[in-house]
Amino acid sequence: MSGRFCPKEFVVAHRVEFRSRLRKQSENPSDYGFALRRLENLAFPEMAYSDGEVVILEQFMSGIGNFDLRSHVVLHHLRTLESAISLATEFETVKGPQLSISKPRVHNVQTQ
Repeated sequence: MSGRFCPKEFVVAHRVEFRSRLRKQSENPSDYGFALRRLENLAFPEMAYSDGEVVILEQFMSGIGNFDLRSHVVLHHLRTLESAISLATEFETVKGPQLSISKPRVHNVQTQ
């Protein structure tokens, strides 16, 4: 019966959307995290909660924002989406919104 409401093609489409979902300019970490949670439930309807938490944390960290924010969240080795949202929100409260994706700068050293 669930096949009528969630055909296999929809699951595949939701997985593609989940895997490509990045944080939007207008989203705070909480909005982004809860959007991912909704997509994760649609994309992986049969997945156990603990396995889904690993998948959603990886996507949250890869799409959350710039290098500093991502590093801050990753280095805390969090286990739940809610803790990642809380940490990212705290970081942005102190540092300001971190939406621009940036990489560490490498200084060019010219030799003569």
